[in-house]
Formats: sequence, C-alpha cells, structure tokens
Amino acid sequence: MAVGVKSACALAKVWYKWCVTSNTITIRLRRPKAEIEAKAKPNVNAWVNKLIEQALGPRTVDWNEHFDKKSKTRCFRFRASEMRRRER
Repeated sequence: MAVGVKSACALAKVWYKWCVTSNTITIRLRRPKAEIEAKAKPNVNAWVNKLIEQALGPRTVDWNEHFDKKSKTRCFRFRASEMRRRER
C-alpha cells in the first residue's frame, strides 16, 4: 500500500511541474498578500497581467512564432481556407 502512495505522490509532482511551472513566475511581495488580494478582487492573475500590459504596452503579434510552435491539434501550418485565399 505504501508503494502505491509513493508512486502516486511522485506522479503528482511530475504532473504539477509539467503543467504549472512551465509558465509560472514567482515574485516577492513588498506589501501584505491580503492587501494585494483585496485590491485585485476578484482575480489576482488578471490584475497583475493588466499591470504588466500597462507597463510594457501592447505586444506585437508574431504569427510565425505562433505557427512554429508545436501543436497536438494543428498538424499543418495553414488551413485549407488560407491556402485557397493565397491562390486567388
């Protein structure tokens, strides 16, 4: 029984690292967490992202970067409708 629990814990750690930490930034707060959560209601992530957008300005869209990323659902770079549009 203990072996199953250990392997389940190890699997949970691998899943957490793969799913969560790939896009996570950790910051050290200068203000109390409760104060930030009260100001950012209802969603701290959205509030922080809005602050980042204000500081950095709008991002330029790089479609080549988007299509060059590997995707399980997109096998080809372009869809048929885009290919037909180019032929016209």
